[in-house]
Amino acid sequence: MPVEAVVPVEAVVPVEAAVPVEAAVPVAVPAGAVTERLLASPCHEKAGPQEPALSFRLSRLGRRLGHRHPVRYRLASASRHESPMKHPPPPTGELDRDFLAGRGSAGWHRHLAGLIQAAATRDFPARLEQTLRTLVPFDTILINTYHGRQRPLLIHDDYPAESRAQGIDRYLSEAYLLDPFFTAVREGLDRGAHRLRELAPDRFESSDYYAHYYRALGLVDEVGLFARVTDDVVIVVSLGFRTNMPLKRRALQALRNVSPVIEALLIDYWKWQGGQFQQHLEAQAPVEAAFASFGAGVLTAREQEIVRLLLAGHSTKSAARELAISDGTVKVHRKHIYQRLEVSSQSQLFRLFLDHVALVSRQQTG
Repeated sequence: MPVEAVVPVEAVVPVEAAVPVEAAVPVAVPAGAVTERLLASPCHEKAGPQEPALSFRLSRLGRRLGHRHPVRYRLASASRHESPMKHPPPPTGELDRDFLAGRGSAGWHRHLAGLIQAAATRDFPARLEQTLRTLVPFDTILINTYHGRQRPLLIHDDYPAESRAQGIDRYLSEAYLLDPFFTAVREGLDRGAHRLRELAPDRFESSDYYAHYYRALGLVDEVGLFARVTDDVVIVVSLGFRTNMPLKRRALQALRNVSPVIEALLIDYWKWQGGQFQQHLEAQAPVEAAFASFGAGVLTAREQEIVRLLLAGHSTKSAARELAISDGTVKVHRKHIYQRLEVSSQSQLFRLFLDHVALVSRQQTG
């Protein structure tokens, strides 16, 4: 049975991890400014069936205070003599008028209006980049289109010419096969904002994909905004963050809050502009076939599965969990893989796989 407690605003302020206080305390922002603080607040999200405005379920805070049951905390008025419910919350599902009246809200909605107007135009990807930069200070952006098991089609990026060979060309030619975002799309993820570290296997930073491709990008974090724009096409907007500008928790929440809007606009964009990409998208060679044919005739089907997991960055334990087999069985299979392919390390296995991808690509385009 939930317990309700009245908590003064000043008592909640120090617990930043539990409550974004900005939802209850007005924050002065420059006119027209778009702030991640504003869009990361719970008032920007649709209220749940039993969560009126100014009421938050703070299970983490409840645990800190020693409560055994979920505690519903209600922010008390700053004045001892003023009833905390003097201004009743808006009906469930409605936005808080205080949020819409905020100066930061006005700036964000002006940017949003511009995006809506541009959704059907060729300029939309560039306008989307500009708007996202007002919200989150990312370092790189890639907008890729994924069609089934085909090679991704790039529709927008901000990479300078000197970085394109590593950041763009190498990714689209071979590295995408081991990309956690590509794997997530292939496994059915098609909406929301997700950190790469949430989707990557447990030993991603020890993988050859990381060592030979991802590390050179200089990114310490990456967020993908996923949107299914047709039954068989998913667009992913990848935002990269370097060490000098790490991703903050509030910025991630802001991206998650606006992701439904971005998804709807990407659907509209593809409806009007997708035709110019469709022919190129369908012509993309399915280099995915390289995985199916790598080691064919030498490796068993189970050993091919293990090769794929190991190259992607799964540890022995993680690969065993994925395949529902024991750690020892994976180790035995890996020993057989090395023997049959005549390699002695995972790095040699990775280079052998890249040579195979290059061969398959030449065969499909030749």
